[in-house]
Amino acid sequence: MCVYCHHAHGGGDDVHARDAHAHDDARYNAHNRSRIYSISVCFPFYLYFKTCLLIFFEHCKGMALNVQLGCKNKQANFVLRLICSNFAAKIKGMSTNNKIVYRAIALDLDGTLTNNKKEVTPATRKALLTAQENGANIILASGRPTFGIEPVAESLELATRGGYILSYNGGKIIDWRTKEEIYSQHLPNNMIPTLYNYAKEHGYALLGYVGKEIITESADDIYVAEESRINKIPIRKVDNLLADLEPNPTKLLMTAEPTVAMEAEKELLALVGDRMDVYRSAPFFVELVPKGIDKAQSLLRLLAKLNLTPQDMIAFGDGYNDLSMLRLAGMGVAMSNAAPEVRSEANYVTLSNEEDGVAVAINKLCYNND
Repeated sequence: MCVYCHHAHGGGDDVHARDAHAHDDARYNAHNRSRIYSISVCFPFYLYFKTCLLIFFEHCKGMALNVQLGCKNKQANFVLRLICSNFAAKIKGMSTNNKIVYRAIALDLDGTLTNNKKEVTPATRKALLTAQENGANIILASGRPTFGIEPVAESLELATRGGYILSYNGGKIIDWRTKEEIYSQHLPNNMIPTLYNYAKEHGYALLGYVGKEIITESADDIYVAEESRINKIPIRKVDNLLADLEPNPTKLLMTAEPTVAMEAEKELLALVGDRMDVYRSAPFFVELVPKGIDKAQSLLRLLAKLNLTPQDMIAFGDGYNDLSMLRLAGMGVAMSNAAPEVRSEANYVTLSNEEDGVAVAINKLCYNND
């Protein structure tokens, strides 16, 4: 075969090769154009879909936070809240194992966190420490004076792990790790003689707190003795309570038989209710505190500092003075030993303070579990 023919033949091979490559290139370019088209067309839909999912997540979260506003059935509210929270977490792709639902756990002490021996049981302590390790802020909210709450704070290691004390029913808020006094309020000085005279005229015991002591003119009163037992602090008898009180007290406590304490509460509200607050924390304890001071109001102040909302909080209580924070919280939990009025206001009723009711409720309500 001549060279020309050889080259012509070989050129034919080259032509076929070039044609094949051109075909491959065209197919590759078409594939790329298809991919580019798919991305250009689908990517906005992807973003739209993702945005919808995020909006839906927030909507579910909003349902979870606000569903109780329109739900009169407390158990239905609880079920709906868990459904919304779990579904929203799954949509967002979050792991629900050990994911804490409530970032703040507010706890009354007597009749709630502590048993009848005024102790935090090992099971309850473990549940709270575990919740704290998972991101929860522990808040001890009590009518006790600050030093009466200290032993409980120590048992929960709040000084090292962090946590907060709301003493005097919210009259003081203290960061227990730093000992910073976040908030403090005092009784109006001109109200104290009025309260003293009312108690004297009706034969009720009135007590205050000085240092780490209870001071009162009625040292033999059985309900003063109960306040001493609860707080594990001694009673000092004084001849004149007004003379021995520290300046600017945060709270006074009046005691009376349960049969008359309710009437005393009403009378005092009529007498001084426009300038201070009066309410019973137990059937025989009448709390005398500054205006606007209750657990809910002080919890709102603390939650704002923590960048949390009431819906981020679960609250536990058993007494009348716990009602405001149970109503405020995203989940209000009453103990089975609580007064009927308190149980009826709660989202959930747990076991009693003698049956580790706080631990049971935390393990049941505070985690998203598959």
